[in-house]
Amino acid sequence: KSAASIWKGILGQPCYQVFMGRRHACTDDCPLRAVMEGSWEGRLFQKQIRDRHVEISAVPFKGYKNEHLALLVMRDDTQRKELEERLKRLNEFMSQEIRSKIEELKDIDGLKERLLLEVDKLEDQVKKREILDRFIGCSEQIQNIRHQIQMIAPTNLTVLVTGESGTGKELVASLIHHLSPRSAGPFIKVNCSAISESLLESELFGHERGAFTGAVGRHKGKFELADKGTLFLDEIGDISPKMQVALLRALETGEIHRVGAEQALKVDVRVIAATNVDLEKAVKKGRFREDLFYRLNVVNLHIPPLRERTEDIILLATNFIKTYRTRLNKPIDFISADVRDKLLQYNWPGNVRQLKNVLLRAMIFAKDNELRPEDIVFEAKASQAQEMIQEHNPSHRVRPGLEEKLRKMPLKDSLAFIEEQLIRFALESSNGNTLKAASRLGISKSLIYVKLRQYNIDPKKFKR
Repeated sequence: KSAASIWKGILGQPCYQVFMGRRHACTDDCPLRAVMEGSWEGRLFQKQIRDRHVEISAVPFKGYKNEHLALLVMRDDTQRKELEERLKRLNEFMSQEIRSKIEELKDIDGLKERLLLEVDKLEDQVKKREILDRFIGCSEQIQNIRHQIQMIAPTNLTVLVTGESGTGKELVASLIHHLSPRSAGPFIKVNCSAISESLLESELFGHERGAFTGAVGRHKGKFELADKGTLFLDEIGDISPKMQVALLRALETGEIHRVGAEQALKVDVRVIAATNVDLEKAVKKGRFREDLFYRLNVVNLHIPPLRERTEDIILLATNFIKTYRTRLNKPIDFISADVRDKLLQYNWPGNVRQLKNVLLRAMIFAKDNELRPEDIVFEAKASQAQEMIQEHNPSHRVRPGLEEKLRKMPLKDSLAFIEEQLIRFALESSNGNTLKAASRLGISKSLIYVKLRQYNIDPKKFKR
């Protein structure tokens, strides 16, 4: 019955009527007629007959007496067609699902990218916090300096760090560098007071071979070495007028000249300078160029002395103990109330550096892994002043009224007073010769000039 129905669909009329000769073999729209009449030379075509799908292959040929005949092969393709439709729908569904998953993956990739950016941002914040935590202190002054460092670091501005010796000026310069876009570049340090004037120019700007006696080869200066990084010039207030001019030119033009070179070199350097000298006073006295001062002092960071932020002393002390107890194999865990009081009552003229040295010495000599007040030993007391002064006094006697003055003087002022007197005695015994005085005191030429300016001492007055 099924085959008859299919044939009817192909021929256009019931097949028994065709086979019994009651009707023509094909109706006008019958596919077989097209094949028989030669308009199709043979082909595969499909036909939907009710709920069946039939695939028909028809090949025309001529028979006996040129009769037009055709070979028909028929296949019920309904199941395959249904499977194709299912597969098509499945493909559409899967394609939609895949597209949906791809969009989800894109969203996940976007989320992953955002998360990675957030992680990088948090890591950067943690890194900055760890760097800033090196500058220890809980006082309002220190918190303000930390904030200023964060604001200054991303810029390329020149910074002048001021403060007494031992307050941490180099540390501040280092923090600015490591928080800046130049952190991957070099951080080059130069102590201007530790280098003689004749060598400082070569040290900063370099020299060519044969530029002077002993210049056996080309030498790169600190400016070149600091290219794409930061150059820290410590004790900038001690440089000579000649070097002030050379430094000003380098800052203004961004170019340097090696000693003995004709061509200028372009350098990309951020300069951070530091000094314990009051440069504004030095400018007024004509000892420091005003234009260089303003070029350096684009941003000023002043670090207050430890005596003005006593709330930082115990925090600093605790940190130093934690740092050194492992190195020294001294498991000291806390600071007793007596030691705390002694630390807080002292004036700390040497600031943080002195505090670190005092605690290091105390930990070395501490007994039973416990710090006691007697372990905390400061610098020479006023009662020792006579011995120190007599040792450097050519007449081996204390000047009238000096001993009484020292006894009445507060401890915080006695050290500076003793230092000034020793310098005066050394100049007196050296007939005003600063080099001999420096040698007698065991200090460098540059340092004695710093002290002469600090105490406003004129060596000429000691010449006989």
